[in-house]
Amino acid sequence: MDYSRWTGAREMFEELTAGNKEKKIRLINIGEPQITRESFYQQLLRQIPFPTKTAAFFLSDYFAIEAISYLGSKGIRVPADLGIAGFDDINYAHLTVPKLTTIHQNMERKAELAVTELLSAIQNPIYIGKGVLLDVMLIARDSI
Repeated sequence: MDYSRWTGAREMFEELTAGNKEKKIRLINIGEPQITRESFYQQLLRQIPFPTKTAAFFLSDYFAIEAISYLGSKGIRVPADLGIAGFDDINYAHLTVPKLTTIHQNMERKAELAVTELLSAIQNPIYIGKGVLLDVMLIARDSI
């Protein structure tokens, strides 16, 4: 799922920034193993302080919270030194220090649509399925 989110985010950012050299967005897939993620956090540490305000957007709140914890343990102040945002709006997002800025989606609706698609595929083996876009909402908290 994280890879699908990463691919979707990359495609959308490419579309939104096409031809605009002022918008600088670099997307990196930091991988599943914790050791790979820690290697990414160490790379971030070497780049701080950034010449301009910079933020890292994680495709799950779990990874964003992990990054806040790791960077904080190394003396990095979020958001003063680096903004952090996540995706999912999990319950723990408002318990972090600072509170995590995140993207909220209606998980109940997502589950309903997934079950509907699954039942359609079970009932009709040649069913191709359809792409579904759900509305999301930015939950602005303190980490950006």
